[in-house]
Amino acid sequence: MAIKRSLTLSPFVFALCYAIFGAGYILFSDRILTSLAGDYAHYQQLQTAKGWVFILFTAVGLWLLMRRAWARLSQAAEAAIKAEDRLRLALTAAGGLVWQARVSPEIGTEWQVTGGLARQLNLPEGRWFGFDEMAAHLHPADLAEFRRHFERIVPGHPEIVESLLRFDMPDGTRRWIKLVPDCRNEAGTSEEPLLGVAFDLTRQQEASQDLAEVIFGAGLGTWRLNVATRKNQINDRYAEMLGYSREELEPVTEESFLTLVHPEDAVKLYENRVARSKAGDYVFSDEIRMRHKDGHWVWVLSRCRPVDFASDGTPSVLSGVHIDISDRKALAEKLRLESDFLKRLVETSVSGIVAFNDKGRIYFVNKEATAILGLTSEQLIGLPLVNDYWTLTELDGTPMVPEDFPGFRVIATQTTVRDRRVSIRRHDGKTLSISITAAPMRMSDGGLQVVATLTDITAQLANEALLHNAAAEAMHAALHDPVSGLPNRELFEDSLAAAIVKAQRDRGYLLHVFLDIDNFKQVNDRFGHHAGDLLIRKVAARLERIRQGPQVLARVAGDEFTFLHPYAPGEDTREVLTRLASVFELPFDLGGYVVHISVSMGVSVYPEDATSSEELWLSADLAMYEAKARGRNQTVRFTAPLREREAEEARIAQILQRALKARAFEIFLMPLVDLRQGGRVVGAEALLRSTEPDLQGIGPAVFLPVAERTGLMRALDLMVVDMVGAATARLRAAGYALRISVNLSPDSLHETGFGLELLSHLDQAQLGARDVRFELTEGALVDLSSPAREVIDLLHDRGFELSADDFGTGYSSLSYLHKLRLSELKIDRSFVQRLETAEEPSDEIVRAILAMGQALGLCVVAEGIETEAQHDWLRRHGCPLGQGYLFGKGVDLDTFLQQHLTPKVLQGS
Repeated sequence: MAIKRSLTLSPFVFALCYAIFGAGYILFSDRILTSLAGDYAHYQQLQTAKGWVFILFTAVGLWLLMRRAWARLSQAAEAAIKAEDRLRLALTAAGGLVWQARVSPEIGTEWQVTGGLARQLNLPEGRWFGFDEMAAHLHPADLAEFRRHFERIVPGHPEIVESLLRFDMPDGTRRWIKLVPDCRNEAGTSEEPLLGVAFDLTRQQEASQDLAEVIFGAGLGTWRLNVATRKNQINDRYAEMLGYSREELEPVTEESFLTLVHPEDAVKLYENRVARSKAGDYVFSDEIRMRHKDGHWVWVLSRCRPVDFASDGTPSVLSGVHIDISDRKALAEKLRLESDFLKRLVETSVSGIVAFNDKGRIYFVNKEATAILGLTSEQLIGLPLVNDYWTLTELDGTPMVPEDFPGFRVIATQTTVRDRRVSIRRHDGKTLSISITAAPMRMSDGGLQVVATLTDITAQLANEALLHNAAAEAMHAALHDPVSGLPNRELFEDSLAAAIVKAQRDRGYLLHVFLDIDNFKQVNDRFGHHAGDLLIRKVAARLERIRQGPQVLARVAGDEFTFLHPYAPGEDTREVLTRLASVFELPFDLGGYVVHISVSMGVSVYPEDATSSEELWLSADLAMYEAKARGRNQTVRFTAPLREREAEEARIAQILQRALKARAFEIFLMPLVDLRQGGRVVGAEALLRSTEPDLQGIGPAVFLPVAERTGLMRALDLMVVDMVGAATARLRAAGYALRISVNLSPDSLHETGFGLELLSHLDQAQLGARDVRFELTEGALVDLSSPAREVIDLLHDRGFELSADDFGTGYSSLSYLHKLRLSELKIDRSFVQRLETAEEPSDEIVRAILAMGQALGLCVVAEGIETEAQHDWLRRHGCPLGQGYLFGKGVDLDTFLQQHLTPKVLQGS
């Protein structure tokens, strides 16, 4: 600035000095010359000399002044060059550039740029270029904004403001560039271009966008309060979480804020903030309830911190966020309820649960644990694992040292011990075999605790001992069935292929017999899978005893065996089939259970029925299913019509699909009566019938198995629910309130998503728990995979009752009945039919089911009542409900109304 001032004043100083010097020189030199000149000629000579002296003095003075001015100009130029270099260096270091803009009459606005950023943007440096060349580097979306800004360059009166634009980089990326002009009134002409700088704000812009995206993605409501002005700035999300727009809430004052806060929370909020302010803690975090626009309360986590302070140290600006934590609060409440449920579950667990600390002292036991250990909970709490109340040994009686105790092993290794089986001799002298599973549990304070489950396996080990030898012998090779010890399917197929090759070569025959044990599932369900395996082994042993020479015997599936008999032309194979059937004439002893079983056999012959192993398999399989269809306990030889029947089932499947699309079905209702009140109708069971013309004469006993095999049961079950909804609506309109029982297929239960779809259909049909009860077969109750359990839990949550259909024909443990919270048992018709019969009477079984139902608080229904004698027996023995042909067959709704209902409104059972 000093250099500039001195340069500005130099012309004036020079002119003033020159005037003073000239005036003084003329005045004084003329006087001196007049006194010195003797005559006029002498005076002229002196005037000439005076002129030369003046020229000399002025030249010397001008030289001195110009020298000083030139030095100052050089210094100013050097300072300007250095300043420009520093500016360029600073702009380059800051990722910037210097730009000039001017209006050219020929091409309009022109640009010139210099700096490191110019090179990064691939802009030409050191020359003027037009708008088109500049636009080639701009983002297309910013061209209009750029043109609008810089078309306002008016020579002498530019009106350019700062602008933020996106530039396309050579590498395909984009940069945010801020253009800052130096708007002087004289700028904008070709002589005086408009100057400015540009900065790369990409990082700041991206950070700003990232912050905005985080705020948006996290659903954060933001606010910023100026303490002095009480002005509070909020964003849209702040208002949205309360159901308002920002315009509806603004201006947000402390008073308007408190009107939205729950009164209880407003008091706590005030008290907390006063206490924190006194302590100098201005970082707040409170959970409060705020009223939504529609009236409900929204849980909000309100956080704030000071971002600026006044001179006295108190906050002048507070910034904070609001987070909607309603879902978290709801989840916390749900977790609390689940915790309560788990506590009750622990107390009702069929396994003993014991928890102890890292010192081996017990601090928690459930009811079952006290029963297993033979002590009260008061006696057990605080007791060490090594004590005088019990002694642990290995199952074979070998003593155990404390280090081998499962609990101490978990503490030492901090790993889970699973199914550690030991014997425990209690203080009362009783010895039990128990299975211990113990796992470490690291607490929030870092402490170690151990949770162990104790299961009394005394009876289980006794059963396992009976099966151990047979199981050990069965596990001998990969190509043999592990249960029976016979060749498995893979080995049999190899043997069959080799036998076919040999038969082709020798022109021999092969008798292929497919054996399927009848009602094998009932054995599994009634006596357990161990008994089923024992039966398989005994059947295999008997079949193996009759096998001779080149004959091949294999177990190929759960209850299926195959038998291959090579023979020569003309040989009578009936003796072979007779020997196979004789295997099942005598009963089987299954570890205390004596069972009589039969077998269905399908026969195919190579090369008469098939010429390949696949065809031979299929032919024997079709023949075996035909034997099943004829009532089991038969031998059927493959014939061509069997293939035709397979085609018929395929045809029925096609018709079923068409009928489903056309909803060509209806439901019949079979009455459910109160046996104690003279047969009063208290409910009904829905039975599916088809109205499809192509299915006339084909009953559900035929088309339902086809539907199961073709995956159509889900659609049928949902359609039945819709039809029951329509029937219930008609019953309500007629003044009757009747609960209808609906059967659910096991196939549907095991399909993912069926539960939610079922609830949707129930809602559309306006069916509630008072309208419908669902019946599940006993087999479906046992096989509770995750989808099936999800369906049952969903129905329970909606209050629907569940009934165990065909009870007694499958395997339902008391544990299943308890866990599934069943409300009803339906005695299978096969037991009702054998009441008071001379051969295999079922009286004791039915009495046991009735007693069990009464003990468990379950309603019991007898199915298939057809005679008055059956009715009287059931009534005498306390069976409350029943159904069967004695009271009425399944009929359509109109007939049901006429035959079974009176005008009086009936209440469902």
